[in-house]
Amino acid sequence: MGQTLRKRRNERILKKVEEEESLFRIIAISNLTKNTHQIVKKRKLCVYDFEITFEPGGKHTLCMTYIGERFTFNLRPAERFEDRWRFRFCNNHIDLIIRHLMNLFDIAHIETVKFHDPEGDIQNLCNISEIVNSTGMVISKLTVTKEELDLIKLKFHRLNFMNFVTTAPAGYEGFPLAYKTAVIQNDTMLSWAHLSYSQSTYIKVHGSNVTSSGLNQFLKSWIRDRAPKNLEFMVFEDFIGTKEEIFKGIKTSTENLKLTGSFRKDQVFGSEFWKRAGSVYIERDDYLYATISFQFGRTVIFAVWTYEKLFGED
Repeated sequence: MGQTLRKRRNERILKKVEEEESLFRIIAISNLTKNTHQIVKKRKLCVYDFEITFEPGGKHTLCMTYIGERFTFNLRPAERFEDRWRFRFCNNHIDLIIRHLMNLFDIAHIETVKFHDPEGDIQNLCNISEIVNSTGMVISKLTVTKEELDLIKLKFHRLNFMNFVTTAPAGYEGFPLAYKTAVIQNDTMLSWAHLSYSQSTYIKVHGSNVTSSGLNQFLKSWIRDRAPKNLEFMVFEDFIGTKEEIFKGIKTSTENLKLTGSFRKDQVFGSEFWKRAGSVYIERDDYLYATISFQFGRTVIFAVWTYEKLFGED
């Protein structure tokens, strides 16, 4: 009799969880008892895109997506240790909340960790293994130290996305270019060497962080040295100098490029750029091509192609 009642009760709880669209209420159900926690966990709900943001004053946030809706949890200091499951953290034990949620929803890793807190030291967070294993990072606090960047390079082995909004210390201007996808949103000037020694596949730079002579040297290096080997797509929203100087001493062509409005959708940054119309291309001896296009007057788009992709039919 007792087992039958327990089974019926569990079935009612499971049905309620399956019908519930609010992640807030689902977590509240899971926190009622150990039994409700196990019911929610075994259901293996599709919760993804786990993101943590470290805000000023300890007002940190956790974000997750469930059935297409984004849920944000505001973390505040807890007066009592047992209040930590009410999305408060006690004595800076934010790691307990992270592990609790990742365990509950079987989340493999944190997608993005964002450092917005100007007083926060990234080094103090490197002891939290779940944060160290994140795949994306945004650094938007005003300044970052060499020691913090060295530790990121040493410990964050799974990073493939870096959004660098902060001011880089001297000698670290090209730091984000060590990651597959790099977004740079600061006033740091980039040299052609930063670009040529980049490990990135996709680069997007907001602002006038490069000169036309620097782009000229980069294009010459791309042809001469076949570097960087991983780069497929790069955007500069603006540059200092003239378009003519970018191509000085470089053989360009538009031959065989159709004048149609064919375009390629960039899946990383969600933008469209012209594949042929308004582009010129350069060629190097390993049969790779690069198109250089201009949008909105001074936005420079550099894209690498094979012969088939550049000249083939869409």
